Amino acid sequence: MPCSQSKSLFMNCLLYHEVGHFIAEEAGVFSTKELDKVTEQFKDFFKQYASWAAEVVLVWMEELFADLVAVKLLGPAYTLSYLELLRLVTDLSHEQMQTFGIDHPADALRFREQLKILKDDKWVKYIKNLNQWKELEKIAAIKKNQYRPPYEDDPDMLPIWKRLMEFLCDDERIKSVHDKVSNLTSDRENSCKHFAESSEIIEECLQYGIVPSVAKNEHMPRPTAIINGAVFFWLSGMSELYQIIPKISENKVKDRAFLEARLEMWCLKAIEDWLIERNKKRVKS
Repeated sequence: MPCSQSKSLFMNCLLYHEVGHFIAEEAGVFSTKELDKVTEQFKDFFKQYASWAAEVVLVWMEELFADLVAVKLLGPAYTLSYLELLRLVTDLSHEQMQTFGIDHPADALRFREQLKILKDDKWVKYIKNLNQWKELEKIAAIKKNQYRPPYEDDPDMLPIWKRLMEFLCDDERIKSVHDKVSNLTSDRENSCKHFAESSEIIEECLQYGIVPSVAKNEHMPRPTAIINGAVFFWLSGMSELYQIIPKISENKVKDRAFLEARLEMWCLKAIEDWLIERNKKRVKS
């Protein structure tokens, strides 16, 4: 992501979800063979509509797969950015978080499974003090028997949607999605480990409005560490930064927008610095 995209840093975190779809496609995760297998399982209940039912479930599974790949590769910056995007378009009510779409599982389920990976990857110690983390835990705690189908005003379709939701939410099926993600990202480096190595220098730089590409212990912060550090700093309020910049007030929308754009620009510049440094080492080798 070049510096010219500075105003899109936080929303660009959602691109990691699209990377998940790309991996699913390239690896053939939800192949015709998988579709045939699920269709066979649905024949008794869905009769001639078994193929349609299998397609719906596989679409839901791929969306969940893409979410989990995003969290594995990037970390909480994806989950937190997704939460903030939802906040822009919904009121995050329980009803909305519980409701499945035709082509997406309920957000409560998506967040529940994302939090499992964040906990496994040891991110909790860094994000547990954010109000957003508490909000995520509350959403993720919604019970699966509280999930709502896409259309509740069609009594004929209600048992069909409920059967599909129960099939997806089966513990073994959810585990199978996690297993697919683990297998296909087994060679990735833990983004939390990289963040732990650089979190202090990233935060210190951002507090003073400095591009966080300062070398420490002979290595520069990696892009995933920079992105997560920026998201944490942004969501925690950036109060330190407001204190050192004259004539800027965190109570004014225009000032907040200006400073948030600057924060994104600094971090994307740091990512570019890391890429330049990496390419230099490649040329030398």
